[in-house]
Amino acid sequence: MERIKKLIIVILCVGMISSLNISFIYASQSNGYHPLNIKIESPDVPKTVTPKRNARSLDSYYSSSELGQVTSVKDQGNTELCWAFGITSMGETSLIKQGIASTNIDFSEKHFGYFMYNRKNDILNNTKGDKTKVSGDWRYAGGNSLLAMLSLTGWYGLAKENIAPFNTGKWRLSDSVGQKDSAILKNGFFLGDTPQAAVVKSYIIGYGSVVMAYHAPEETWEETAITERIMRHTTAIVQTDSKSYCCDRWMDDSYSRDNFNSGSRPSRDGAWIVKNSWGNQEGSNGYTYISYEDKSLCEFVAGQFVKASEYKYNYFYDGSANPGILKLKKGQKFANVFTAKKGSAKKKELIKAVNLVTWSANVKYSIQIYRNPKDGRPTSGTKMLKRPVTGTIREAGTHTIDLSRKAEVLRGDKFAVVVKLRSSGKIGFDENDDYHWVSFVNKTKKGQSYLYDHRKWNDLNPDHATMRLKAYTVMQPVNKIHLRYCKADSKNKNPKGIVLYYKGKHLKKNKDYKIVKKEGHKYVIVKGRGRYRGTKKIYLKTK
Repeated sequence: MERIKKLIIVILCVGMISSLNISFIYASQSNGYHPLNIKIESPDVPKTVTPKRNARSLDSYYSSSELGQVTSVKDQGNTELCWAFGITSMGETSLIKQGIASTNIDFSEKHFGYFMYNRKNDILNNTKGDKTKVSGDWRYAGGNSLLAMLSLTGWYGLAKENIAPFNTGKWRLSDSVGQKDSAILKNGFFLGDTPQAAVVKSYIIGYGSVVMAYHAPEETWEETAITERIMRHTTAIVQTDSKSYCCDRWMDDSYSRDNFNSGSRPSRDGAWIVKNSWGNQEGSNGYTYISYEDKSLCEFVAGQFVKASEYKYNYFYDGSANPGILKLKKGQKFANVFTAKKGSAKKKELIKAVNLVTWSANVKYSIQIYRNPKDGRPTSGTKMLKRPVTGTIREAGTHTIDLSRKAEVLRGDKFAVVVKLRSSGKIGFDENDDYHWVSFVNKTKKGQSYLYDHRKWNDLNPDHATMRLKAYTVMQPVNKIHLRYCKADSKNKNPKGIVLYYKGKHLKKNKDYKIVKKEGHKYVIVKGRGRYRGTKKIYLKTK
């Protein structure tokens, strides 16, 4: 009896990985880990690796644990939450490595797992009805690191352990704690099934850990026994089983091949150092070794996490974790149109970053934001960025692109985030779908998400779909009141008789504002002065 594919966090120790040829089999019942039949292109070998400085010289030994960048070994008990333990531990290590947190940091795996499958609406009310659903008890439904990363972009996790302690016996959580996140995923890197060792090593050294899947035996975990079983398999076989592993990994090139059983001994030295999620009693205080040449290693993922306070609000429509992929050509565009909801007279709301998902490497992009576009035409509004933000995304994954200059949006305004591809690429989108063990529901409305086919913009609402494109905003105090938050009297009949006021106080012409444009008897545009800022269009009530 063998276990299923297990999730492990690679906090590695450098070494070589053989090229893997893995086919996936879906399980019809609950498992700890469900692989996805998605072929992901691995990123290129880092430029720091040259023929004279190859993968083995990138670093022969590296241990985030010894560097004090890893939290304690956890125990998932009889649940199938290995995937949640893996990603959560990766988030903890990421913050520690960046100096944002200490090793005392502890995020809730229960919170993460629960809201993956039991989310409601987001705090901006843009994803009502969106779901990622599994049948039966969510604790034993299993999961997947790629889906988990997509779910994290909706800011359901990572929350502190005291929000939802693991060993309390309480497995139903209040909706009110759903978005009580302390840390969020800024960038997720999908490294594919067969990345070169130098690639994996570079992400371990850069971000502290890498999550991957592996095939483990049913018996008590011993590093020799586990490798003996693993080395016999050239295909990752998923079986129904109630137990699973979740681990953190590092690397050690000098780990002798002779430490593995003769029946499955690798051809060279070197192994990943692995932290599991079955407590300190497993392996050596919760750690063990897996050969670089293990034939079942696949689905490598890395991530960069930041404090939740780095951004304030998340505008998005892709509320499920569906790993949908669209193959787009160079020159194609996609867009999401949002309505700003949080600006006020005393605080202005600024678009700080844009997040999008790619499923291929080396995607070139150009981003522009348009204010108040016309219905069905996302690019018809006023450009909010002086120059488009351009760049190349090196790896598949979910990417947060900070704008060089924040763009202010006023409450009630519509704004379109538009991405134009400067190369072909596979782009993430969300839609209604059923993967048998998990299903996805998307409720995007008309006029929210668009795809441009070189000729016209197409609303994705009829397809029950949306692009995975988000806008992250922050709030900033201001000492001047924007005229857009001031009211105009409904009886304005001519430019000389307009009445403009804020909280009942009349604004004075030429002191608080001045008229900068007249359009016949239709409207005037006024501009703030003194303690008032911005412009406002006031329509005249004349025939």
